[in-house]
Amino acid sequence: WAATLCWHRLETGTYLALAFRSMVLAASDGKKLDDLLSKLPLFPPTGNVEKDSDSTAKHNILKNMIRGCLRDQSFILPMLSAYEEHEKKIIQDRASSAKRDEKFQRTSTFGKLDKSFAIKFIVQRSDLTSKDLSEAVKHDPETLVELVEFEPQLAPSIKMFDKLQVIEVCRRFMAARGDANGVPLRDFKHSGGLLPSGQVNWRRGAYTLIFTDKKLTALTFRNGDQVVVGGESGVNDDWALIRNYSKWRCAMESKPFPEIKLHLFFEKDKTGPYRLAKHLSTRAREYSQAVDAAYDAWDAAQKANGAKPEIEGEIAAAKGAILDLRTQKKRQQLEKARDTAKETLKAKRARASISMKDAGAPVL
Repeated sequence: WAATLCWHRLETGTYLALAFRSMVLAASDGKKLDDLLSKLPLFPPTGNVEKDSDSTAKHNILKNMIRGCLRDQSFILPMLSAYEEHEKKIIQDRASSAKRDEKFQRTSTFGKLDKSFAIKFIVQRSDLTSKDLSEAVKHDPETLVELVEFEPQLAPSIKMFDKLQVIEVCRRFMAARGDANGVPLRDFKHSGGLLPSGQVNWRRGAYTLIFTDKKLTALTFRNGDQVVVGGESGVNDDWALIRNYSKWRCAMESKPFPEIKLHLFFEKDKTGPYRLAKHLSTRAREYSQAVDAAYDAWDAAQKANGAKPEIEGEIAAAKGAILDLRTQKKRQQLEKARDTAKETLKAKRARASISMKDAGAPVL
């Protein structure tokens, strides 16, 4: 029921009454009520079997809650109150998250990026919609990973440095890499990147193959550069085109023969993929430099807005904690030394008193 309220943005009792009007009229007729509930919007599919199964169960729960409210309207206002409280908490959590400079939950490589971040990034950088992505994932669960690689040309095995754990830094870095590679996703859908079935068409990826008499005779990179391939390559139309979302890892394959990387055909004249951004790996100096540039740009923006970067704040907090610990230890050491000195002085006075007694001197 909370989801229904959210969809219709019902914030007052008047609108709530309007929403229930047709339902209350249908409540006495079970068939009409079932017909009405059958029109209740489904939760959007994600392509994940487990999540979609959970959504179906929640949708059925939602129907039962509506039936319950129609049987006994005393449930309605308490549920509205609970909905408003929950909505308020969500808004507060989002505001708090924005202030903290939201981070990933420790993402190790680009191949394991958060799916919601991946979808948002792809939609922002392309002419694809979230609905397009939802349909494409049904055909191939790896679609998001492939599209994310296609834009910035970052292999899924590349490790993400600590600075990239800040979501905005990661977005800036990936966007800069996408720009350096000519924004591959810009017109992806318009240029035939989606098949009528909704599946991604990777024949419209980094390279286009040209065959003559079933033999590979030419290669065209997506920027328009073309190379003529001699017959000695031995590649024919029986070979499979693989990983055409990566200009560096794309290859022709026909087992048991070794793969033939397509970027090698452009290496001599430094055309095609070599005209754009260089290949990056985890150990490449250019990679760490690009990450630093993205972080510095974000850092400058944070300082311009009067915010204190979280990473620096964490370092400062850690230093403060260490300083407090050191101060506490020194204080404990001083107190212990003072107590020891008192005990030593007390013991000396006691010994002096005993000696004077033994000498027959008066004790004061």
